[in-house]
Amino acid sequence: RPARGSPSGIARRALFRTFRLAPVLPGSGRGRRRTRRFGGWPLLRDGVSASLLAALVGLMITLAAGLLHGAGLIPTRPSLLAWASGFLMPLVSGALSQLLPVWRWPGPQTPERLLMRRKLASSGSVRAGLFLSSALAFLAELEVLGAGLVAFALLLFVIGLLQAVRVSRSTR
Repeated sequence: RPARGSPSGIARRALFRTFRLAPVLPGSGRGRRRTRRFGGWPLLRDGVSASLLAALVGLMITLAAGLLHGAGLIPTRPSLLAWASGFLMPLVSGALSQLLPVWRWPGPQTPERLLMRRKLASSGSVRAGLFLSSALAFLAELEVLGAGLVAFALLLFVIGLLQAVRVSRSTR
């Protein structure tokens, strides 16, 4: 067991506190109650929530990578690439999938807004998995594989975005 003030002891306590304080994960109190009531599948089936959940998991992965980098065990570049692909990309794509329809048609909910959200969120679960896989590939120093996974996930988002932009308001 590492000493209390040693770098490995500090890293172990920081990792424990980070993973213990995540409120959405099934292991925490609020997340456990929600999972028991509604099940875990609605979070993963909805593309927006899957992307945002992937961003949370990606943040925890990159925090762990940051601790490993601080201890001198891994270089900087893989950690930064994992942060961008595992946290930033799912966060931005999930938030845009939720907010773009609201920005385009503010006010009460309309069928067009729901259709636009559905088109943007259609590949969200797949994108979430691709983004997290690319973060792990970057941390394993497989940069070509990680870049390919990120490019494919972004291509899926752009296809959904192009389909969503074509949604027009009903003339009735």
